[in-house]
Amino acid sequence: MEKTSKTKKNLSVEWAPVNLLESIEDGITVVDLDLRVVYANAINRREFGDDIAGKYCYEVFVDRNSACSNCPVLESIASGKTALVQKAGRDKRGQRIIVDIKASPLKDGAGQVIGAIEVSRNVTERKLIEEEADRRGREIVALAETAMALNKSIELEEVLNIAMQQAVEVFNAIGGTIRLLDQSGEKLVTRAWRTKTEDVMPEQVAADQVLGVGIVGKAAADKRTVFVKDMENIPGLSGSAHGKSLLSLGVRSMVIVPLMAKDKLLGTLALGSKEKNRFTDENKNLIEAIASQVAISIENANLLKKAREDAGRG
Repeated sequence: MEKTSKTKKNLSVEWAPVNLLESIEDGITVVDLDLRVVYANAINRREFGDDIAGKYCYEVFVDRNSACSNCPVLESIASGKTALVQKAGRDKRGQRIIVDIKASPLKDGAGQVIGAIEVSRNVTERKLIEEEADRRGREIVALAETAMALNKSIELEEVLNIAMQQAVEVFNAIGGTIRLLDQSGEKLVTRAWRTKTEDVMPEQVAADQVLGVGIVGKAAADKRTVFVKDMENIPGLSGSAHGKSLLSLGVRSMVIVPLMAKDKLLGTLALGSKEKNRFTDENKNLIEAIASQVAISIENANLLKKAREDAGRG
């Protein structure tokens, strides 16, 4: 928005008892036609700083250098009516907050709009609870769908392919691999893979990995989930054939989960994304739960295979 002065009457807060505004628990902000803060009550000063008067509201509340595209104040000033919006921003500590905002025009005695008053209510806690409930609901659905898909087969190869497909779809990954520990207990052998961008998985991406070596091998050896938030920040990755292939596919973040049957390592499930920081601790419970389901299905398929082999020898 162009920061030029307009012909207007000076706006002040003499029209309202300031002591009353100071005691209200919702944020109260008075802005002029240029979107400069004329007054902010105690709760707003506490959340955004004592020096916000005189600054542009978008600088204070959303850390921008121009007005928001869905600014309720501009809408209210233009229409002469109340405008409602929910916005996300940052407080003076840099913490994310979500607020419901109601903006209403302020008019002088002649009915001319001379500014606006914003009433903002912090709904961060409520929204976080709603988001957590939504996330848990989606996790339950994903786990149920994965369990149903895996239960369709008891053959190992089909179990692995179903597990790979489900994991890629649930996390909207660019692709992934399932590697199983070989009989020597030293090598992770690629047994299933899936990619959304290539018909054939590049050889080095699907290459077997040595237990304890590289990001996949170390995750398996340590028996812990590993999040790689930015592939380009992994020392030495671009120098390895495996790393070069991953980067060439556009993989920028990964998660590697060990497949465990109780304390026994079966292998790994690895997923990649084109987005940095795609996989986070928020995904940990879900991806580990899916990995647990996959591990159980793999173990059951292995037991069935062994039973068949024993019966054939009998």
